Amino acid sequence: MENSPLKILFFVAMALLAVSACVSSGPSTNKTPSSITAPAEQRQRVMLTGFECGDNCYVHYRPLGQPEGEVKTALCTVGGCISWMTEQSFASKFERRPATITLGTGKQYDSGGAVMSIDFPAITSLKVDPAQ
Repeated sequence: MENSPLKILFFVAMALLAVSACVSSGPSTNKTPSSITAPAEQRQRVMLTGFECGDNCYVHYRPLGQPEGEVKTALCTVGGCISWMTEQSFASKFERRPATITLGTGKQYDSGGAVMSIDFPAITSLKVDPAQ
């Protein structure tokens, strides 16, 4: 398939849309005061199992203590999502690492930028445990 200027422009536009879906004005990945002050029922200890970006950015995780439990997925609304996507560094740095997350809800977008859901499960803060 030929790389026409229109095709390249389309892929650039899709990448920008995915990045904009990942942007958050919230705290950075390493400093998450809201995870400390959030009610205990909103915080969870989890094992990070993956990350992917398409129309939105998602983090896959399993609650700690459930090594064979169901993998859950939530929108990634923390600032680290952009760097994970652009650097493709999530797997090497964070996969199979324990973390504390704060769950809330966020907007999920389709490829055209239209809102598909206003209350999709979302990670609003994330503190990854230090490497051992």
